[in-house]
Amino acid sequence: MVYMHVLPGLFDDYLQPGRYCHAQNGLYLPYVQAAEADAVIVDCLNPSGANIVTCKDQRIQLFLDEVGGLAFDTAPSGGIKLNDPYIPVFDYRTIELARMTGADVVGLTLRDILVNPLKIGAGHYAINKIQFRDVSVIRRLCSKKKVILFLTGLDVLIETIWHQRVPCELFQQLNMMGFWAITGFNFSVFGGECPVAQSLNQKKSLVSSMLLEENDIFTIPHIYAVNDFHIRKYQQWLKNNPQIQLVTMNCQMQRQEEDIEHVANTVQAMLMVNSKLHIILQGYRFSEIHRLIGFQDRIHIADAKAVKYAQNFQNANPEILTLPGQYKSDDYPNLVHSNIVYRTQKLHHLLNYMCQ
Repeated sequence: MVYMHVLPGLFDDYLQPGRYCHAQNGLYLPYVQAAEADAVIVDCLNPSGANIVTCKDQRIQLFLDEVGGLAFDTAPSGGIKLNDPYIPVFDYRTIELARMTGADVVGLTLRDILVNPLKIGAGHYAINKIQFRDVSVIRRLCSKKKVILFLTGLDVLIETIWHQRVPCELFQQLNMMGFWAITGFNFSVFGGECPVAQSLNQKKSLVSSMLLEENDIFTIPHIYAVNDFHIRKYQQWLKNNPQIQLVTMNCQMQRQEEDIEHVANTVQAMLMVNSKLHIILQGYRFSEIHRLIGFQDRIHIADAKAVKYAQNFQNANPEILTLPGQYKSDDYPNLVHSNIVYRTQKLHHLLNYMCQ
């Protein structure tokens, strides 16, 4: 092992969170508080611009101008209402089965409307040519079901589609597909990163919902908060826009106890602002429903587990032992159906239990 003598102060910026974030100097007040920089643990110097655009990115002003700055001064007109607690999320391979499910509302994700959008090179995902699926296939499902398109997925996919939305005619393509509603883009907001980047991505998501609405598409705003500053900002936005009665939050990456607790606290904080507000939690664990007691009648869960289990020829019901080779390809449609029925009933049971 080689030891190096480091001169005092040489890496102070790396050892003291916040010192290397411009937000600490109050440059982005009142939209980003100086105290938010105290939580920074990832250097804001990001020359490659990978995933996020930070306060130290030379293009930052261009990105801010693109969305009209960091003020939460934009919101769609609302109008979307939802009753179903459980929303099964399908993919393109199971799109025909989605037409036959008993659920009134179903979901797809961004990747499912694109033809082989991702490739792996040198251990990293990259984007193939942007090519949309056959519109008629999507429309056939949308004519049968209320389909919500969740604009979630890998950062590289989301960011590429967003930046190329004009040349690839994204909104025109989405309009032709006939979705019942489309969520705002789920731009990444990670704890420990530049608060300016976090705020920019939150604003971009709201702007994406506005662009959807301007293209005659019903939209569900996507929100996500990683700290109390964000929670208060969204609460004020909801107070300013009481017409918003449905929002969505992507919870698929939250698996640690602390993260799940923060999600639950965020959801409760949002729902307390408006008694008519409902929220779709994409990928939220059924086992954590108990954290949302008191709000169970306004919670909806978008869930891909039923379909994914079936694709692995597994029964979603843990009480039914799945033996290797038990299910054949001919069993697949029935397995998808039974998994959805089980997950639907399971969620209803949990929600009803919370009411007792």
